[in-house]
Amino acid sequence: MHRPPRDPAEPLFAARAIGLSCLEGATALAFGLDLYFWALSSGHLVAESRGLAWLALVTSNLAIIFVNRSYSQLFVRTLRTANPILLAVAGGILSVAWLDLLKARLAERPARP
Repeated sequence: MHRPPRDPAEPLFAARAIGLSCLEGATALAFGLDLYFWALSSGHLVAESRGLAWLALVTSNLAIIFVNRSYSQLFVRTLRTANPILLAVAGGILSVAWLDLLKARLAERPARP
């Protein structure tokens, strides 16, 4: 609430912001796909590979949220700004994802050929 309101004549989304968002999304997608194909080529099961790719996408999106919290402050300063809801949501998502991954790794499964 410290900034003046946006000029009504300005477009709602600037071309630079759209381009940066597309670049961030493409980077997250590339990371997820890379991890998926690496897991498949390393001999992991398809379900495990999908789980790793999903975890990479979720983690990447959370990282993008934390990085984009402010364009006028340094990343470290934004982490010092209290936002308990964001931290609770991020912690919940990551704990569910990691617990599910851990459960899958510890579950008994048939030996690989």
